Amino acid sequence: MAKWTIGFEENGKLYKVTKIFTYRDGGFGVAVPYHFAHKGYLFKARVDYTKREQWIPRGEVVEYAASNKVKLSLHLDGFVQFSGIKPGKITSGRDLKSGKPRGLGVQSQPLTNPIKSGPAFGITIWGLSEFEPLLEQELQEKTTIVFWEQDYYLRHCTPEDWNGYILEGFVFERGKYPYLKFEINHNRLELHYVRPFFQYEIPGTIFRLKAIPSQNPHYFISLMVSRIRVGFPSSSGFCLVGPSGEVELDRYGRVVNGTTLCAIYPAPMKDLPSQTLDYKKKKE
Repeated sequence: MAKWTIGFEENGKLYKVTKIFTYRDGGFGVAVPYHFAHKGYLFKARVDYTKREQWIPRGEVVEYAASNKVKLSLHLDGFVQFSGIKPGKITSGRDLKSGKPRGLGVQSQPLTNPIKSGPAFGITIWGLSEFEPLLEQELQEKTTIVFWEQDYYLRHCTPEDWNGYILEGFVFERGKYPYLKFEINHNRLELHYVRPFFQYEIPGTIFRLKAIPSQNPHYFISLMVSRIRVGFPSSSGFCLVGPSGEVELDRYGRVVNGTTLCAIYPAPMKDLPSQTLDYKKKKE
């Protein structure tokens, strides 16, 4: 199993933000273990991607609470779920008879035929100074990927009014995108992937992503980070969002709406939902 640590630079200091690791079934997981918050608010909801704010009626939201951090697991067959960073802490998996999620999950597209109109996952981050620092010895590891100040894009903000970041992770099929190139950046060898995107503020803008050198024969993962404006009540935290399932496409093959998973740490409200993802062992 390969594990990749993703770090950000802010004001000349380096911080650890997320960890990406592979599964034996060919899938991968995304976690944010470097923040102090452990109690979170999680939900599954229908999202309208034609609206910038993507407002969701509360009646369409299935809400949960969790006393432990979750990771987002994307399996090769397209099953996406929240599971525990530590074993035995979060209810997860599929029921053997019905095939339905035991916890919070959704069926998305297989990683062998990934969503092409947007990212496979996203992490919104704010209050970076409260994340764990990235140490010098960790910086030297080949499995550490760093986003430096000059690597950030701007999304719906200006250089003066941003207060957070969004890391977007894309899954691309192997063999169809030959534009992977190794380059030297800050005396480090990085694998870059350059391509245009048509769903951002200026359609067709060319972005430079950082690719994870994966041994998976079906796909590879590429990452980009943008500065954004956020409005969460806490001074620091993160929001982890998965790919859409049960999608509706327009005539161009773009996702119009779909069901997605979201986890926010720390929980943005005092009164958490009564439903919990905390694992409870069944009595014999």
